[in-house]
Amino acid sequence: MLARSLTLTGFIGIRDGLGRDSVTIDFARERAGAALVALTGGNGRGKTTILDNMPPYLVMASKAGGDGLGAFSYYDEVYLPVSEKVLDWEMDGTEYRQHLVIRINGRRRTEAYLHQRTEQGWVPVRLPDGTVSDGRTETYNRCVEHIAGPAATFFATAFSAQNRRQLSAYRHAEIKNLLADLLGLERVRALAERASDTGRLLRAGLCAVHEQRASLQTELDQLTQALEHMGDAASQADLARHNRNIALARLDARKADVASLRAQSALAAEHDARRGQLQLEREHVLAQGRAALAQITQQAQREQMRLNLLAQRSAQRLAAWETDLAALRAQRPAGW
Repeated sequence: MLARSLTLTGFIGIRDGLGRDSVTIDFARERAGAALVALTGGNGRGKTTILDNMPPYLVMASKAGGDGLGAFSYYDEVYLPVSEKVLDWEMDGTEYRQHLVIRINGRRRTEAYLHQRTEQGWVPVRLPDGTVSDGRTETYNRCVEHIAGPAATFFATAFSAQNRRQLSAYRHAEIKNLLADLLGLERVRALAERASDTGRLLRAGLCAVHEQRASLQTELDQLTQALEHMGDAASQADLARHNRNIALARLDARKADVASLRAQSALAAEHDARRGQLQLEREHVLAQGRAALAQITQQAQREQMRLNLLAQRSAQRLAAWETDLAALRAQRPAGW
């Protein structure tokens, strides 16, 4: 995700820091040919307000706990009757525009629009399921998360706000949800659950077929016994042959049903095998995730050791400076 330009109107941080109602920054022009872009200025000049409004989500991350997931309201950050935020940003080669309108004159209301640049100009974003960005915050959030992913993942991996929580402070459930979203495990888990349900239904159907087969076999045995007890009369023989033909026709039909269910059972076995393969892949991906977290933890520990060493060296140099200063003062002639 790349921010291209930002216009803020009516934000308290800009008014207090710059004494202006509105500010516009062309990020595309400022970063042209640059490997790193820094925003500098004194305390209270509005840097945090600008940085917090660079993501397309409906939150200012540093005001919502640093990870963008806490309580937040734009009404606490604006002062004009109608304040606006216009953010042009790019994702996977496609340009988007966030237009946020915050109204505090009378009834408070927030309108959020997401547009996409096409050959015909800016048009509202439309998702494959038919959702259109129509100004409501609910549809806006759905459109943004479809394009850029969930806010929790974005603020944990792509945007670092002031006072954000470190990954080491995340709970196990939060880490699992983060990895599941990054690695796409939800789709694998859903596929495994569907395969399990299919196998369970096929096994239940196969049991019913076995019961039907046993019932038909009992009926056939009864007919055979009836034939044995019949006399030699031609009419009784014809009747027995007729009943036998009916039973054989039923048996053939049941055999066809059994063959169909066996095919379904074989398909269920394939699904079970696929589910096992998906489970192995899932364990492999989780192992890679745990290894990555371990590397991050080790790197954090090494960086902390470096900071401690630098602090120790700084203290030593300060002590040496103070010693030299005391010596110079002692050498200074009286009256100087």
